[in-house]
Amino acid sequence: MPPKSPFQLTLLVASLALLLAVALPLWKPLLVGAVLAAALTPAHDWLGNRLRGRRRVAAGMLLVGLVLLVLLPLAWIITVAVRETLDGVAFVRSFLQAHGAEGLLDRLPDWMAGPIRGLLGSISTSAEELAGLAAARGPATAAAVGTALGATAQVLVQAVFLLIAFYGA
Repeated sequence: MPPKSPFQLTLLVASLALLLAVALPLWKPLLVGAVLAAALTPAHDWLGNRLRGRRRVAAGMLLVGLVLLVLLPLAWIITVAVRETLDGVAFVRSFLQAHGAEGLLDRLPDWMAGPIRGLLGSISTSAEELAGLAAARGPATAAAVGTALGATAQVLVQAVFLLIAFYGA
């Protein structure tokens, strides 16, 4: 039924624009969920037959298997990578504050310390000034961590939509 007034047409266009604004960021996880569902259709049919026609139970079992075999290990890898990165940044920061840039360069392997010393020699600032700059970058580091947490939340939301698309397909 077409809209009868300009107001209804405006509401229809606004509603479609809002729907597009919500759905556009979700097209990737929905597509991945649909592709996974299509790829696992033979397994779903086989499992559904083995469970005497209980197709929803079979879909639930495949969904749990997907979470256990793919999403949990991926989440664990991301968690470990973020934790190790934060620990590494904290170590470098504390080491720079305690021993300075020269102390850090002394602990590096020769093949790495030589080019870095050459680079520091060609830069007009001293190693102590660079250590001071690195220590002063605390707020920027905190902002980067906030960005990483926001991206992690976005990945979790997309994973939920992937699972919904996988189960619904």
